[in-house]
Amino acid sequence: MRAFRIVCAVALLSACSGPVVEVEPPSQAAAPKAANREVSVSSALEKPAERIASARSVEKKAPQPVPPSKNLAATEPDAPLSTQTASLTVESAVIPPTLAPLGVERMVETPQVVEQLPVAELTHAAQPLEIVDAVPPVAPTATPVPPLKLTGSVQINFQSRDAVHGKDGGTDNYKVDLNVAGFLRIHGIITRKPRAVGSILGREKTPRELEFNLGIDLIHPDTHEQMRAGRWSGVASVSKDGVYTLSGGEHPLAIATKVAADRGGVNGAFSGAIQGKPEQSAGFLRQYTRWIGGRKVSYQAQHTDPLEFRNLVLAAGPIESYPEVSVNGNLDYDYDTGNWITGGIVMKYRSAGNDLADTVTGTIKWIEDPNRKINGRGQYQVNLRFNENDSRQSDEGRFFEAVSDEEAFFVPQQGIPSLVGTISYLDRFDLNPETQESTVLSSRISYDLFAPDLSKQQLVNFLKLWLLLSGPVNDE
Repeated sequence: MRAFRIVCAVALLSACSGPVVEVEPPSQAAAPKAANREVSVSSALEKPAERIASARSVEKKAPQPVPPSKNLAATEPDAPLSTQTASLTVESAVIPPTLAPLGVERMVETPQVVEQLPVAELTHAAQPLEIVDAVPPVAPTATPVPPLKLTGSVQINFQSRDAVHGKDGGTDNYKVDLNVAGFLRIHGIITRKPRAVGSILGREKTPRELEFNLGIDLIHPDTHEQMRAGRWSGVASVSKDGVYTLSGGEHPLAIATKVAADRGGVNGAFSGAIQGKPEQSAGFLRQYTRWIGGRKVSYQAQHTDPLEFRNLVLAAGPIESYPEVSVNGNLDYDYDTGNWITGGIVMKYRSAGNDLADTVTGTIKWIEDPNRKINGRGQYQVNLRFNENDSRQSDEGRFFEAVSDEEAFFVPQQGIPSLVGTISYLDRFDLNPETQESTVLSSRISYDLFAPDLSKQQLVNFLKLWLLLSGPVNDE
């Protein structure tokens, strides 16, 4: 039996190191040498030999050489996958003799057998492990919503000031193309007709008028396709006392929808009055106050051209998202600085069954380029606040302690719903050779306004009011 084990060991050594060599039964003289190897060979092959014997008989079939690239594993190829087993055995018996002088045999002379597992289980165990983070995941922060924008252009041709057309009472044409936050486009022509007076008695032939012919388009948020939703048309007349009349007459000012009622289409009409400066007036003294950073600041304008809104009604439409709005308050032009200032414009409207009110305060400050007479450049810096809280306290008060009331009055304040940005002008002048005074003949106006924390309704409400004032806000 001991001799048989030696034969098996030699056969395995031959399979690992080279061709199979016949081994004759050992003689008595070789017995001591074989005995010396018996301990290491038998201890290394005792368990693997029993497993090999259970799978196939080494007496009937000699072991086949194992390719060097394969692991030492004994499997039954004909058996089902679930019954196949794999083992990994490291032992001194499989170390080629040529490595013995390097001490490899001594390094592994104690066999280490890895516990057998079914192949199917090994395959499952080789799947990537799921790594569980011990730190609880951090909730994603909300992405800030970018503010709404009001962009676009207005091109004005002042034919009433032209040396040729002005003699015949030429009209001023305002070509409007404004985009409200990518969802609404208002475009078309506003025509301003000057007041015509008889040459003999000086009687008024025709009053000043603003004629509106504007299309209102809805813009698809994904495809950016535009659909005509309504039209803003009609005439607002201006008396010599500076009163704008929006209703009555042959062509009352209104917004007519092109959207079916069951899809939210709404018609609306303008009414009420705007009081402008009478023609013979030299201007009015006005005092304005505001709270900023917990500090009350004041500003006084010596010569103003006031625009007062007296139960003014902005038409609803073209869809029900933009309801009728009543407006009261003032927006005044300061002749000395070119600024527009408001002590409060109150807008009241009803939305989703709720009565809402916005109070707009702030300034629209005129900044001229130093070379404006040459390059024609200037801009309005818009700083309008919606529902500014008079009792608001903040660290910003420390900053405004070091500036004058007038400087603080025109500085924007963060964290309040507002309309801010620029309305830039590129003007073309005509120089009068007799008086050496220059007159603006045309203007190219670019809008770049942001509306942080304002709703679409609030932005559209203000734009309707601003376009009603196209004449006075663009006159010099």
